[in-house]
Parts: sequence; C-alpha cells; structure tokens
Amino acid sequence: MARLVRAIQFLPDPKLDGPDKPGHDDVVVEGEAMTFTVQHVKHRASLRPAQDLQRQLDIALRALLTPATFCFAVPDAENPCNLPRLALIHGGRTLCLELKAPHGRLTSPQRAAHVALRAAGARVEVARSLPEALAHIRGFGIPLRDVSLRSIFRSAA
Repeated sequence: MARLVRAIQFLPDPKLDGPDKPGHDDVVVEGEAMTFTVQHVKHRASLRPAQDLQRQLDIALRALLTPATFCFAVPDAENPCNLPRLALIHGGRTLCLELKAPHGRLTSPQRAAHVALRAAGARVEVARSLPEALAHIRGFGIPLRDVSLRSIFRSAA
C-alpha cells in the first residue's frame, strides 16, 4: 500500500504550452510496491517573481525534505481564501509560507487568512527569497537533508 509522503504542485502557468506545461504528475508517492517520481519540467524565464521563487523552492524542497514532512502548494487560481502558497506539516505542526516578490505586500484578505491560521495554531511566515524561505523552514524545526543548493539546481537544469 503506497502512502503519500510529499506533495508539491507547480503553479499552472497559462504562458506555457505543449511539453513545457506541467502535468498532474507533480505528486511524489512512495510505498512498498510502487514509486511515482516527478518529471522535471523546463520553464520559460518570463515568470512573476513570486512564481519564480515558488518554482525554485519546489525544486529545492524535493531534494531537501525528509519523508517525515508533508508539503503542498496552493495554486493562485484555486485559492479564493487567500491561503499562503506553501504549507509544510511536520510532527503534527503546520508551517504556512507566503511567497512574495522582494517588494511585494500582503493584501488585506491575505492578512486576514494569516490571522485565522495563527488562531488555529499554524505558524505563518512570509518569505521573499529562497534563503529566507529555507531559514523559516529550519527555524520551525523541520529537518532538511544535507545537500547543497548548487548541486540541487545543477542536477535540475
């Protein structure tokens, strides 16, 4: 019986067509009988900064997270509640990460969602860069594998 250990979904990008378009195979499932792996997709460079940050973080977390952490992304198009883009669950605790451009600001609905999540017991942080996002994840106590980012991005290219 397979169990879901990590789920990371790329944001759909309407600018991508054909083989560059991410599919529905963005879930990593490991089990005794079968393993589904994620196909790496090359993306065009004209992304919004927050989407680019999410793609970088998706690639990094696939290599860095251990099976004890469940991670998922909330695509903008399917996010009427203004939830943070990324949620990580480890040891019964939840860390929500909102990914913003370097000078991006939270909207009023996003701030309200963050207040509600904190009231429910989640930790909510905002990250504007890959190192800042990884620092929040480490600061929350989520163990990461000892792999260099340089080697991760070199193998993903």
